Amino acid sequence: VWEVDPFADLHIWREGIRRDTLKDFIAGETALDVFVDEMDDIPLKFASRLLCRELGIPVIMATDNGDGVIIDVERFDAEPGRPIFHGRVDPALADTANTRTGFVAAAAAIIDPAHFTERQTLSIRNIGKTLSGVAQLGSAAAIAGAAVSYAICARCNAWSAELRTSPTFESRRAVSCASASRRTSTCFLT
Repeated sequence: VWEVDPFADLHIWREGIRRDTLKDFIAGETALDVFVDEMDDIPLKFASRLLCRELGIPVIMATDNGDGVIIDVERFDAEPGRPIFHGRVDPALADTANTRTGFVAAAAAIIDPAHFTERQTLSIRNIGKTLSGVAQLGSAAAIAGAAVSYAICARCNAWSAELRTSPTFESRRAVSCASASRRTSTCFLT
């Protein structure tokens, strides 16, 4: 951040955000204009939304989805009565997320599985069996950062959407291209 703006005023939370520090983080000395959720702590997801709804602060959640991302916007500033997670999730799930099975059930309800890619759905089903956790790619994190930035700047209404790179590349025809060094590389043509 200081490389972009050496005069930026940063408030660093060395211990991270916990339930007992959440209110101070969201509404304390440097109150938030928007809360960006990119965390795996299910009970904290619930607690942060309840507090943001009470304070009228919008929430934007970014979730990795294979090679893409799901963006979820909850405009508690514009719709103070909006149910958290768009009403898709039973709040009791927050209390069951301390087991792997409970975490998977809560995460699947929170994220809206209608947006999952086939591979992401398979990955989620295999957590605790053949996978130790949710598969995450660096490219998805980069897309998430760009999408969250756009959603904040555009002041988007409440919605959920998916952004993926694979449909773009899957629709291209791969051909062999000879380079100047006579090595073969893969190219995509429209």
